[in-house]
Amino acid sequence: MQLQLAKLPRLIIERRSSVILGLVIIVMLWAVIGLKYIEDAESDLRSAERANRNFAMIFEENVLRSLGEIDKALLYLRHNVETRKSTTDFNTIVRTTDVLSDIIVEVAIIDANGILQASNAGPQPTAKIDLSDRDHFRFHLTSTDDQLYISKPVIGRVSGRWSIQITRRFLNPDGSFGGVVVGSLKPDYFTNLYDSIDFGSSASIALIGADGIVRSSGGSADGYALAQDLRGTKVFAEMQKNANSTFEDADPSTGQMRLQTLRTVIRSGSESAPT
Repeated sequence: MQLQLAKLPRLIIERRSSVILGLVIIVMLWAVIGLKYIEDAESDLRSAERANRNFAMIFEENVLRSLGEIDKALLYLRHNVETRKSTTDFNTIVRTTDVLSDIIVEVAIIDANGILQASNAGPQPTAKIDLSDRDHFRFHLTSTDDQLYISKPVIGRVSGRWSIQITRRFLNPDGSFGGVVVGSLKPDYFTNLYDSIDFGSSASIALIGADGIVRSSGGSADGYALAQDLRGTKVFAEMQKNANSTFEDADPSTGQMRLQTLRTVIRSGSESAPT
């Protein structure tokens, strides 16, 4: 009996040591699992950032290519207006200048007073509509720079549908302001390609003007609304830095954090449009 009692402290120490060793092993296992989880999460985040940047680059190239095609058409229309308007009426110029495509759905000519003189949309001949309050006319009226202008999404007063107006000014023979040539396109043109791509259930894409107004929006997830004003948001604050960036921001409707990639589209001789 005394022998057994003498061994009891040693047995207790051995058993306690076994328990401590077991706890240490469990802690080490959870630490390994935790580190693995963090490593996998960081790897997933890097992969998501890389995918976002790649899609943003593709989107930028598509936007630049589309704007290039639109601008070529407008320059051709402008050339016809400036060389023929002294001998031909505007409706004839619009009707005989072949610039329509999958991109441009309507062309129009606005005179120096902001009055619509010709359009290939609606009843012909075109009704004289006052567009002097439209931003795309005011921009060219007050600026002497020869720039391609991309308007906010507007409801066309001839077509009655949402459209984006891509415009350039034209001149009179004496060099004075003659008016504006207009190419209209559907806002979803820039993003409808991406609606057919399987990004998963949580991806969206948008074209946002430097003024913070959404020009086009698409994708499988709820993104920004057409013509939404993003001034005062984190996205707009990032846009004002004029640098490409990837950041996290809370979804205002759900409160969930989402990863956003911002890439600035810069085209020489035009209004820049961050995406």
